Amino acid sequence: MRTVIADLGHNSLKPLTYTRSSTDIEAGGQTLHEHIQEGLELEKTTVLVPKYLEEVTRKNSELYEIDREVNERPEGEYLLYNSTVIPNEEIREKVGGLEEGEALYYEGVFVAGVTKKWRAHEDVDEVVEDFERVELDEAPIVLEYPWDIVGHNGELIEASFPGEEIKGEISDEAEVIGDGGLFIGDGAEVSANVTLDTSGGPVYIGSGTKVWPNSRIDGPAYIGSNTKIGAGQNAVIHENTYIGDVCRAGGELEDVVINSFTNKYHCGFLGHAVVGSWVNFGAGTTNSDLKNTYGTVKVEHPVDGTIDAGLKVGATIGDHTKMDIQTGIYTGKMIGPVARASGKVTGNVEPFTWQHMDTDNDYIVDKAVEHVERMMNRRKDYLPEDYIKAHRKLVKQLRSD
Repeated sequence: MRTVIADLGHNSLKPLTYTRSSTDIEAGGQTLHEHIQEGLELEKTTVLVPKYLEEVTRKNSELYEIDREVNERPEGEYLLYNSTVIPNEEIREKVGGLEEGEALYYEGVFVAGVTKKWRAHEDVDEVVEDFERVELDEAPIVLEYPWDIVGHNGELIEASFPGEEIKGEISDEAEVIGDGGLFIGDGAEVSANVTLDTSGGPVYIGSGTKVWPNSRIDGPAYIGSNTKIGAGQNAVIHENTYIGDVCRAGGELEDVVINSFTNKYHCGFLGHAVVGSWVNFGAGTTNSDLKNTYGTVKVEHPVDGTIDAGLKVGATIGDHTKMDIQTGIYTGKMIGPVARASGKVTGNVEPFTWQHMDTDNDYIVDKAVEHVERMMNRRKDYLPEDYIKAHRKLVKQLRSD
């Protein structure tokens, strides 16, 4: 029976999901699709996404090397699965016993159901509403909002850690502390005077990645492939941090999820934040993740309005967004995608906003496309054929809508 992973996080995980399916958000060492696929021990799958994201999702399948179909109706019964739920052991055991018309739920959250009915993504709620509910006893990981991704990132890193192995080079003058596990991939280099502290959890450093001198990484932490750590400003990477492939990271990071192809090269603090791809942080850019009052952070979500998000909540930054030098992002703000932030960011920055000092202007679509293409061309050797073309079309379509 085919499994269809439905992009049920499309609204709640904005602004990250304006430009990608929620299944293609990275966290804890891989995409949400891969966490689900491995958790349910699936082979080929289908993803159900908004129509306008079809082409980019197919290109992301190539980028992440995932064998899946996009918006293709399976024959007969299929398992409809919620993209925001990471399977636990109880889910794995119970999905196989579901009859047609039955679905697993946990405290009102739809997890998975067996059906023959098919609807496009825009009408998939009609399918979800018709199920007979089977309640789960154990709480799974549910990534409803961006700050949930941060909150569960360390747990996901530990779950996806492949085991201790050193394939690359680690300097004799580097210091490894703790016994939580260390993985260093092929061609990776860890320089002198680097501290890798696995006392709190494993540290994973992907193939081809280099960690420059005087940097520190505290586990659990996952650094992807072909990434540069501390090449500009030496990096202090605290626990529960994920940095994707082909990134640049420096300064201080804590409880952060940074998707692939993003640059935070210079000094500045980034904490309890989720950052998309193709984002650039100007030197000195810092975000707040704690109010001076130590009160609950109220996030103005683009779909669900004001939400009490917790005590520590940093920024959520969509794809193709850039920050000027010395940008200060206030607690819990949401930026982009396809935006420029500058100065003191005291409120959300909407998509296609060109912010300069105290002025918000429209980001002219032709300029936005030009800037998107220019940055992506710098990393084109890592991208599938026509990947840049698909993003160019997506940006134009988003603006026209």
